[in-house]
Amino acid sequence: MIVSNNPEAFDGPGLLMGTARPTVARGGREYRLRGEFGLYFHHLYRGQGQVYVQVVVTNPSAGPVTLSAWGDAWTQGEAGGLALGASPDYRVSRSWISDTPRTRVDVEIPVQRPVRVWSGALSTNREVDGRFGFSASDDVYVYVVATPNNDLNEAVNLSRQDAPGDYRISGTPPPPFGREAGVYQNDTWRADFSVGVPAAGQRHALIVNTAMGGGHPQVQAFPALMTLEGSAQEAVGMYGNVYDLTVRLTNRDPAAARRVRLQFASLAQGNLSRYWDGAALLDERVVDVRHTTDDRTTDLADIRLAPGEARAVRLRAMVPGLTSIPQALLFESLPP
Repeated sequence: MIVSNNPEAFDGPGLLMGTARPTVARGGREYRLRGEFGLYFHHLYRGQGQVYVQVVVTNPSAGPVTLSAWGDAWTQGEAGGLALGASPDYRVSRSWISDTPRTRVDVEIPVQRPVRVWSGALSTNREVDGRFGFSASDDVYVYVVATPNNDLNEAVNLSRQDAPGDYRISGTPPPPFGREAGVYQNDTWRADFSVGVPAAGQRHALIVNTAMGGGHPQVQAFPALMTLEGSAQEAVGMYGNVYDLTVRLTNRDPAAARRVRLQFASLAQGNLSRYWDGAALLDERVVDVRHTTDDRTTDLADIRLAPGEARAVRLRAMVPGLTSIPQALLFESLPP
């Protein structure tokens, strides 16, 4: 998974993230990608006038490369604002988890040539959020570039200079957590586990979306394969990554039914506009997850289990932008 989020806030044209070469000021290195991989990006433009954020793929291989790309990106202007359930972050989350991409590209890239996968216009103090999947028959480079004009050649030329912006430096080890600009090892955290439903009045919890330095014994953030200097060495925040959890609820009581309420909760503290604004799939049903300071828990299901019954529930959710970690799955036993 390529992630472009450092700088999150940028002030003018230039490269936001690229895999072709070290940058002038941020280092990094060449990192070729082939087969299946992903891209997530989230940026806020603070400069004057308008810029275009472009996703560009080039072919450094010895022959033509067949490329397929699919996904979604939304600008704040296109989404109509940042309201919960309508923000670019929510829209991208819902599109990805429900597999309803607005963008599909199937193209053969000639040797040493570029192709543009997506572009969107940003005005001052507006954000963009995007998540794409790729399948490449041979090596490619990927760039996220801001340009004054919606021009592919301009994106190629400006990919050699860093965009000015607010670069956050990660601790080694964190905290501070910094932000991601790099290639990270995975794009999905998958788990399959059983939960013995306890008697009424008791609750189990499974913490998710943890990072190094967060004080939790299990670090779920994926390690970096390549980063630009100062960027997080793990996928802290897990933005754009999918949690795919299969929970096997089990009533071990041979004589009495049990009832369990499944919830998803944000555990962060602080006066923030949102903790999570996205969509999840419970089995195949879309569930909106919108957490704020005053409402940090979403009810996912209320399930009654007969004596000795076991039932599997599958929860899938892409971590949206502007999320504050960590979260937890809660299993609360209720009177049957």
